[in-house]
This record gives sequence, structure tokens and C-alpha cells, in this order.
Amino acid sequence: MWHLYRWLAGKASRQLLELSFVFLLFFNPLARNTMCATLKRFNSTKSHSHCFNYMKTQSNSTLHTSRRSGRLLALGLSLLIALPTAQAGFLRRVVTIAAIGTAVHAYASHKHNDHAGQPSSFGPAAKGPASCASQLPLGKAPTFANPKLGADLHTICYQEYAVAVSGKTLTPLWSAEYLTQQRIMAARSVKRANTFHEETSLPLTSRAHLNDYLRSGQDKGHMSPSGDMSNPISQNESFSLANMIPQDPNNNRHLWEGIESGTRNFAIKNGKVYVITGPLFAGSTIRFLNNRVAIPTQIFKLLYDPVNNTGGVYVVDNTDTQRIGWKSISDFEQSSGYRFNLGSPALMGMPPPKQHS
Repeated sequence: MWHLYRWLAGKASRQLLELSFVFLLFFNPLARNTMCATLKRFNSTKSHSHCFNYMKTQSNSTLHTSRRSGRLLALGLSLLIALPTAQAGFLRRVVTIAAIGTAVHAYASHKHNDHAGQPSSFGPAAKGPASCASQLPLGKAPTFANPKLGADLHTICYQEYAVAVSGKTLTPLWSAEYLTQQRIMAARSVKRANTFHEETSLPLTSRAHLNDYLRSGQDKGHMSPSGDMSNPISQNESFSLANMIPQDPNNNRHLWEGIESGTRNFAIKNGKVYVITGPLFAGSTIRFLNNRVAIPTQIFKLLYDPVNNTGGVYVVDNTDTQRIGWKSISDFEQSSGYRFNLGSPALMGMPPPKQHS
């Protein structure tokens, strides 16, 4: 086989050489990606069109399996062994790039498999309640007494919070975090990003758009607050609209911010606390932003202390109010229809909100 390519290197045109390599390397997905990058560098229009069509169809595919990792590594080593026979300058560059790229990708695939099922360190790569277990009390995602509430639900696992977005309300129904003293102390040094953005991993019809909030009179209210995020990646992720509800501006900036700050103070004092935040839609008349995004009537924040097996839930109206209510997790489950599957933790002493003017 390689004698044929040596002959091609000396006799055939560069276009024929590129196309023959495309034919060989496209049998392997990683080699195909490597070859695409190489051909793009050399501006091969004909070959690059094949790459474009392939990459377009494969953009959402997952290529990382342990068996494929072994094949990729073998391919990389084979290319390295064949390198001395590749006398043509262009051919030598192609073989070198393909070999190195293939071997590196095989190693990355292996590392990926070692961490399969764990939350991604770089955003919403993992989906589903099981992959977000580290952010949830007892690793259990909330469920609903009324199955209709859970219809068209999309769960996303970010680095430091998990969220379930409803394709009906276009808001999160819950957003969960595991706060520790170490995390909150680190978060104090992270600058607020204000990088509000649409969540493109969600279907177009199941997500809120930035234009929905434009001149609406409502804040884009965090469920898992940016002040809880301990690094710039998480800070940016917290500004996804998947984590936002339409919230009364005064509520968001005063009363609710005080509850968030009080929760952080409790995490520092207690060492750890699980937090689940979400909206409530009570009554028969629900308002919408841009006839799309449902405006909650109330907001809740559940705290669960795993140290003492206690918990409680703040509940506030989504209005310009200073009134705060709270109740046990069991009582909240009965009135809200949420099911947190934690048994019946005793009512904890709820941390006082930090006062904001």
C-alpha cells in the first residue's frame, strides 16, 4: 500500500494525492478530522468539500469509545512507522500530522472514558439527572406529583450546578447546587461576568431568547446565583437563560439577593449545604413574556443540611415585597407538587437573609 503512495508522491498531481489520502483516512473518523484540518491548510477545494459535508453530518456524534481509542492509537503508531517511507515533503507533513493527531485523540478518548458519566468540567456536555448527581441532595433529582409538570423537561449538568428546563414554560423548574465553605470562599474572588446568553444546547422551541426579555420590565433572575460560582467557567455558565426566570426587578435586587447572601453565609458556617431553587406557577392566569416565557407567581429556595439531616424552603411572591415565608420540605412538597425524595427532614433554623437596601 505504501509503495503505491510513494509512487503517487513522485508521479501524481497534488490533487490526486490528496484525494487518495482522503479515501484512505476517511475510513477512520479521527483520521478524517485530522486530514480535514490538513487539507484546509493547503486550500484544497475539492477535498475540503468532502470534509465539510462529513463534519456537518457528524457534528452531534460521539466518537469516544474505549474500543475505538485502541484502534486510533494503533493507527497513529502505524503512521509513525510508515513515516520514513514518506519521501515527498507534502506526504511527510500529512503523515506526521495524522499520526500525532490520532495518537493524541486516542489518549483524550481514553481519559474521557475514565470519567464517563461524571459532570463535565467544561459545560453542558453531560445531560440527565444521573450525571448531575453531585449537585443534588442524596443524588436525587426532583420529581413531580403531576407528571404533566415533567413533560418536555431538559436536564443539563454544568460544572457547578444542574438545571431542568421546561419546554412549556421556557424556564427552569429547578436549579440545584452543592455549596461548600471552600467553594463560597473561592467565589468571592470571581468577578461577575454578566454574559447573558441563550442555551443553544436546548431545542430552539424549548428555550428562552434574549429578545423575550427585551423591554419586558422583568429581570433575568438567576436560580443558581452567579455569586455562588467559584471560577470563570461556572460564572459564565450561570448566565445561561436556562438558569433564568422573569423576576420582579426589586425582588431580584433586594429581597432575593438577601436570601442568596444568607444562604452563602450558612454554607460558610455549616461547611456544606444543598440548594434547590425554582419557580412556582400558581393560579389559572399565568402571564408570559413575548407570549413565550412564563412569569412565575412565586419563587422557592430549598436548603438541605446533610450534616444534620434537616432542611427548609423559603417561599416568596414574585413581586416587589419584603415578606418571606418558609416551611418544612414535607409541607412544601404537599403544597407545591414537587417531590424531592429526601424523606421527612426536620425543619432547620433557616438562615436570616442578609439585608440589602
